[in-house]
Amino acid sequence: GRDVGSVTNLWCNLVLATKYRRPVLQEIEQSVYDAFREVEKVSDFKIIETNAEDGNHIYLALKMSPRYSVSLMVNRIKGITTHLVWGREPQLISRFHWKGKKALCHIEP
Repeated sequence: GRDVGSVTNLWCNLVLATKYRRPVLQEIEQSVYDAFREVEKVSDFKIIETNAEDGNHIYLALKMSPRYSVSLMVNRIKGITTHLVWGREPQLISRFHWKGKKALCHIEP
């Protein structure tokens, strides 16, 4: 017989919290969503759902290929999104961070 093979997808639900739980997302939520979509275009995952709450954390549901680790995808999302959003909203974000640290979010345990 013919070996059809199989397709496997990994589904992930992530909670990304802003650094120090500062409510920076209240003013830049759309920029973050737009950045997520840009990362999605150049990555091997599909965003199923996003939802920001309280201005300090965002839920992200992904469907991705299991050939990459979840931590690799999370680091990719965080790195590219932070770079894009800092480039678009430097005045707003700099009010919430200091010492030149350009971290926008971290993963909730």
